[in-house]
Amino acid sequence: MISVVATSSEHQDSLYGSFKGRSLSLCDLELLHHFTLSTSQTVGSNRQLQRTMQEVVPRLALSEPYLMHALLALSALHLDCMRPLSSRRYWLPALQHYSDALPAFRASLQSITEKNCHALFAFAHLITKCAFAILACTQTPIFSPESEITADFISHLQGGFSVHDTAFEWLVSGPLKDCLEAPLDSDPSFESYPHDDKLARLLPHLNSGNEECDIACREALNDLRRVFAMIATPNQTVSTRTLVYCWLARLSNRFILLMNKQNPEALIVLAHYSVMLNMIDEYWFMKGWGVRLLEQCQSKLCGAQLELISWPLEVLGLQPSGGVQVLT
Repeated sequence: MISVVATSSEHQDSLYGSFKGRSLSLCDLELLHHFTLSTSQTVGSNRQLQRTMQEVVPRLALSEPYLMHALLALSALHLDCMRPLSSRRYWLPALQHYSDALPAFRASLQSITEKNCHALFAFAHLITKCAFAILACTQTPIFSPESEITADFISHLQGGFSVHDTAFEWLVSGPLKDCLEAPLDSDPSFESYPHDDKLARLLPHLNSGNEECDIACREALNDLRRVFAMIATPNQTVSTRTLVYCWLARLSNRFILLMNKQNPEALIVLAHYSVMLNMIDEYWFMKGWGVRLLEQCQSKLCGAQLELISWPLEVLGLQPSGGVQVLT
């Protein structure tokens, strides 16, 4: 059930009053209202993050149109998800706001400053969730040359993490300080994750004969092992959701290209990422992502390759295809 925390009437009056003279449709006002009341409470379980999204981000959006577009897009997608019988009346506004948000964000990323870093960081938070939600509602393969949104959202993730890294000193003393996270240990022992052996056994099989491709796949796998170990760290100070996104944001361009080309070794690694995605399936914008990604990888693999993804198939409750034996 979605937790709805009402904002004070004083906050709402102040927020809406700031829009005097701006051209906002009734639909946009509905979306803004819904964001402050409901959507802002669904982006994470941290109460400070929820309050920041509810009160701070809408105020930042008043002066940055691209951030307002991202906010309205996410609100529309949330309503579309909540009201499946409404003939998808929020779907087109969501796509339009999503599309309108991107150009100014991309331009602003070229020059991250103390003034614009807060809006850029907030945008990355919102637009990433928009992209996940949009892909969840379409039949487009998640990682493929046909999926422009996939390329976009990896770029958005990378942009958001670059803003964090570049402008951390400004962010930590700014209005979004409650959104910042730092790990207890950024390089824990792989063995911290109790199922690391399921990942480690893949290394000798990432051997296509192309050294450059194999190195990219092994690096991606070891990064995945590292993030699993971080998630398993007791009293971890970074949310699982952030860590799940972190793996995608740190992927090399070579590995992203291999994923999009449906390279078998890359798909084997990606199939194991589905286990991590399934850890955050409770968020509406992530619902079904793990299963869908694993099914896509399974459909592109065959023979001995399928044996190598038997563990994620078992974890997510999918049936092995072609009589493949589950490896333990």
